[in-house]
Amino acid sequence: MEIGVLLFVFFSVLFGLANCFFGYPMFSTLVALWGFVLGLILGVAIGGQGSGIVVGIILGIVLGGIALAMTYVGIFFMGVGVGIVLTMTVLRALNMQPDTAQTIAIIVGLATGALTILLRKYVIIFLTAISGATGIVQGGLVLLPTTRFNPNTLEVVPANSSVAIVAVIAGFALAILGMFYQWSQAREEGFLESLR
Repeated sequence: MEIGVLLFVFFSVLFGLANCFFGYPMFSTLVALWGFVLGLILGVAIGGQGSGIVVGIILGIVLGGIALAMTYVGIFFMGVGVGIVLTMTVLRALNMQPDTAQTIAIIVGLATGALTILLRKYVIIFLTAISGATGIVQGGLVLLPTTRFNPNTLEVVPANSSVAIVAVIAGFALAILGMFYQWSQAREEGFLESLR
């Protein structure tokens, strides 16, 4: 397995665990990371694996800095990122054409970003748990020899619909666990009051 693939798996699972179970108390840090990840994805999508990685790192640093400095922008980036990743995962599992899937994913992502700002005190735990679970599952899928992974677009495509269904079920189970854990921690430590 190539070093780039192993790095993707490592960071996908690590970032996924942090988001899924500690997204609320680590929210400021994760917002900056979401800005960085969104910039990296855009850079790779624009320039491919070679120069796109350099462009992505630069975009990631810029968007991460903006996200950290402007929490609302960061919340919007997080919502957009979650919407795009989840929509692309579902649509590719359903074998939708990439161009159509990307267009739908961008529209859903923008809508999710707007919704996240409007309802932030209710959806931060929800979205971080779901995005974290998605990262964990995607990292796990890449380890399967039958999964198609495109390092140029960071696209993870399960081998067949059965694997995709199991991945979606595993993702939902992890997301629910993450939500319950974060909610219990937030209530105990009074984090919820800070967002009112």
